[in-house]
Amino acid sequence: MKGLKRIILFLIPGMLCVACATAEAPPPKGGIRFTCAAPQVLVYVNDHLAGECRQLAGDEGLKLPAGKYRVEARFDGYFTQYVLVDVSDAFSTVAIDPTPVPAEAIETP
Repeated sequence: MKGLKRIILFLIPGMLCVACATAEAPPPKGGIRFTCAAPQVLVYVNDHLAGECRQLAGDEGLKLPAGKYRVEARFDGYFTQYVLVDVSDAFSTVAIDPTPVPAEAIETP
C-alpha cells in the first residue's frame, strides 16, 4: 500500500504542471500602429523582422503584449531609424520616415 501512495503523490504534481503549461495567455490588447512615408521599408521589432511597413500600417497594426520594444526601420540607401516603444493596453503609433544617406557618403567599390 505504501508503494501506491508514492505513485499517486508523484503523478499529481506532474498533472498540475501539465495544466499550467497548456494554459493560454489572453490575446494582447495593445500594440504598435505604423505610418509609412516609404512603404517598402523593413520593420524589425526586438531584432526580429515584423514585415514591410505597408503590411503593418493601418488600423490593425502589430498586436503585442504590454512591454518595451525596440523598433528599427531599415532600407538600403537610408539611415536606420530606431524607436523605443512602451506598449500598454492601448496602441502606440510610430511614424516611419527614413532619411536618405547623402550620395557622397556612400562608398563605391
